[in-house]
Amino acid sequence: MTPAEAKRGFSGNPVAAWGRGRDRSCDAFLFGYGSLVDRRDVSTFWRRLGKRPAAMFDAELPGFRREWNVAMDNTRDLAGYKSYTDMRGRRPTYVAFLNVMPAAMGRSVNGLCFAVDRDMLAALDGRERNYERIDVSAAIRPSVAGPVWCYVGSRDALARFKRGVEGATAVIAAAYRDQVHGAFKAKGVGAYEQYLATTTESPLPVLELIRHEVPSLRPRTGPRPSPEPVSLTDQAT
Repeated sequence: MTPAEAKRGFSGNPVAAWGRGRDRSCDAFLFGYGSLVDRRDVSTFWRRLGKRPAAMFDAELPGFRREWNVAMDNTRDLAGYKSYTDMRGRRPTYVAFLNVMPAAMGRSVNGLCFAVDRDMLAALDGRERNYERIDVSAAIRPSVAGPVWCYVGSRDALARFKRGVEGATAVIAAAYRDQVHGAFKAKGVGAYEQYLATTTESPLPVLELIRHEVPSLRPRTGPRPSPEPVSLTDQAT
């Protein structure tokens, strides 16, 4: 990474420029530190692809800490993604999620490392739309033969979170928080205590939200559009 690239990455996202250039289509591992610590969730992803779950093992990412500083724009419906409403049907403007950020030496984030292939990475990239996938092969412990990826918050997602905090319009979904806590508790008391010790507590309100799946765009199956040109003056403004 050149000094100019490092400067650009640090100004908006301190770690997003790491590890670019490696073949993103090769089989590899992925380090999860939030909801992707849930082994059942990871196994479900594999089964949706018609494959058996692959290797998973506990791992740590030194030099990082966890923060609640990534947010999705919950006012928009993105094909194949999700949205949230509260119990009265209202949509919070921003919904926040966990992220990892560089930390002082001696700090380490615990999580789950699991094998992935091209199909799995493509599915995860679609799910993790608020993040960028970076290479942390040199840092992960224990070390493995092959690239190790990790999702970090994108510059846009960090900016959305900042706007949500400043405008008091960002919240955390209770189900997401509980899933993360449950995943670490399932790994044992020590793992959960380490999660708490390496995660900056968020001041955001935690709400009971209903998750809605937004359908993916699908090819048209009905009649083809008329070939006759349509005047722009006939369109509503």
